[in-house]
Amino acid sequence: MPDNDTEPEARSGPRAAAPADYDVLRFNRTRVRTAAHMVRSKAVSPHTLCAVEVDYIHVDRVRRAAKLTCLPFTAKAVATALRDFPHVNASVVDDSLHVYRRVNLGIAIDIGADGLVVPVVHDADAKSVAAIAREIADLAARARAKKLTLDDFDGGTFTITNPGPFGTLISGPIINQPQVAILSTDGIRKRPVVVETSGTDDEIAVHPVGNLSLSFDHRAFDGAYAARFIGRIRQILEEAPIWEVDT
Repeated sequence: MPDNDTEPEARSGPRAAAPADYDVLRFNRTRVRTAAHMVRSKAVSPHTLCAVEVDYIHVDRVRRAAKLTCLPFTAKAVATALRDFPHVNASVVDDSLHVYRRVNLGIAIDIGADGLVVPVVHDADAKSVAAIAREIADLAARARAKKLTLDDFDGGTFTITNPGPFGTLISGPIINQPQVAILSTDGIRKRPVVVETSGTDDEIAVHPVGNLSLSFDHRAFDGAYAARFIGRIRQILEEAPIWEVDT
């Protein structure tokens, strides 16, 4: 019997597929640019991921009444938190951090087979939830109709990607250069949660719960700063009493 070290299968690697076993799909221009941008981002930035779980019960009550999704609420919470943690709203340039004065949120929008684009909601921190919702809807409609202009892409300082409607649990998005962080809003599902009461015993209730995942450039700041930032977003979404006013 041949020795295992000399068997052809042990010595050879995976065989290439025969030409008839696959189709060749040429990348379109959007896909080529996206691929190059993502490869450059991973080469430039040391990516690190952290995530938190968010109870959306208060947001859910308001958004249902206003007939909105959770995305504009998250965008408003992010814009508010960026004011408290300005180093996340920045770019690394050589050996320095350029911290932006404006909060311009890039919103990743799926345009089907053509890939995705990231138009910008400018000065999001100064806008209400309802205004952000209207702007995201407008950008999405014009993106899918291929009617975005160069101004729609200009000046982004932080990006949000929203795979949650597809049921994701935790995502690890790639940073949109030259920014230093990107937030993924993952799927929201009803789950049992512990609710603190005024008495001595806590209660179990069913609430909509989902994860927020932050990829950040470790050159710009460390894990503790990132954790406080994403924790601040969670706090705003779970506790802020301003939603009724803003929407």
